[in-house]
Amino acid sequence: GKGGEPEQRLLERVRALARQYGFLFYHTFRSDRSAPGFPDVLATDGARILVAELKSATGKLTIEQANWLALLEHTGKVDVRIWRPADWQEIYAYFTQGTPATQHDNADTGARAQQGFPRVARRFFHEDD
Repeated sequence: GKGGEPEQRLLERVRALARQYGFLFYHTFRSDRSAPGFPDVLATDGARILVAELKSATGKLTIEQANWLALLEHTGKVDVRIWRPADWQEIYAYFTQGTPATQHDNADTGARAQQGFPRVARRFFHEDD
């Protein structure tokens, strides 16, 4: 959209923070070749699944974006967020502190994810143990 540049900068900052704290991070590179409305960000640290739409200060959701977010949120299994540059404090808290529900159990999830990923993912690979 017209507010594309601030959105792009926000995306870069969110991506860097997520990776720093051990999240896998996905962003659709070419939305024009993809399903309309799919959220900007899909990220996980193995404990939480984040789906986020990133907007400039004045950016508006499309109907398709709103549908994706509403249905994903309705599952009750995904953290759904709409983030703007002014939300940086909340964004930072999400990645660094965890959500209240997981804070106690997974305070070190980011660090574990970076060191222990093979342990988490082992069941997806055929290994001779």
